[in-house]
Amino acid sequence: MITNPKFRIFLVLAILFVATYALAEGIRYGSVAGVIMSILSLLALYVVSYLLRKLAKLREEEEEESIN
Repeated sequence: MITNPKFRIFLVLAILFVATYALAEGIRYGSVAGVIMSILSLLALYVVSYLLRKLAKLREEEEEESIN
């Protein structure tokens, strides 16, 4: 897993930019499938970030338990 926070932020912003661009293009061309898929990709990005935060919290709790 990548530990550099600047790289993580850049990666999330790049994915967010691409998904937002896809949403804009879907709206521009009137493509319902394009709009739905870009919204789903934004939702997937949110779920991944939520799960990564949850995983980090669980790792911290395990480290605290192993120390004590």
